[in-house]
Amino acid sequence: MAAPITHIVLANKIFKDLPNISRKEFFVGTSFPDIRYIRVIDRDKTHVKDVSLENIKNESSFKAGFLLHSLVDKLREDYLDKNGLYNLIPKSGLAMQAVKLFEDKILYDKLSDWSFVADYFKDILPEESEFPIQKQDISKWHKILSDYLAQKPSPESRAPFFKELYFTDEQTKQIELLIKEMESKPELIDLIQSFYQNIL
Repeated sequence: MAAPITHIVLANKIFKDLPNISRKEFFVGTSFPDIRYIRVIDRDKTHVKDVSLENIKNESSFKAGFLLHSLVDKLREDYLDKNGLYNLIPKSGLAMQAVKLFEDKILYDKLSDWSFVADYFKDILPEESEFPIQKQDISKWHKILSDYLAQKPSPESRAPFFKELYFTDEQTKQIELLIKEMESKPELIDLIQSFYQNIL
């Protein structure tokens, strides 16, 4: 599974190849499935198995993004596993959460219009309202994303993100220590960059 920034930079990478797609709705769609992290819906209601790019090309903007999310999660997991991710990260129960957020930091500069992207989450799309989730919870998720996307990841910008996703102070501290350790591993950075270049 990838974190919010990684999902969006990969959505942006293929956006130009999808005719008649709204960038805003596509990005909101690809960000929607992880609303599960605020404990309002089960993962199996927002993640789809066996998605292909062909499936995505025939859908509405939101649904295309929604399906891309699951495809990216699968491609990411397969690519990083095949290329030795687990040999490059610390042995910790929080290492996978840390590496996802580290990826977000590494890939953030792949886009330059983050403040514009953050504004995509001002409104709730009709297709989001079709899920059995309260509108105030969708608005909450949008606010979490908008705040997180608006600035390059740092311990300060991640702190409210962790809190909203129910990480304890101790978990937050441990993840930040893991991210700091990962920053000293150029081979891990290279792997993340390679994933971006070679997927989709």
